Amino acid sequence: MLQIPQNYIHTRSTPFWNKQTAPAGIFERHLDKGTRPG
Repeated sequence: MLQIPQNYIHTRSTPFWNKQTAPAGIFERHLDKGTRPG
């Protein structure tokens, strides 16, 4: 369904989300990491 290019994955993104786990928390995790200073 949602194919995310490896280039799209930032270093901030946790390595836990793969193509299988991405659709579940890709938006939440990505936004959360980007918003929080950590």
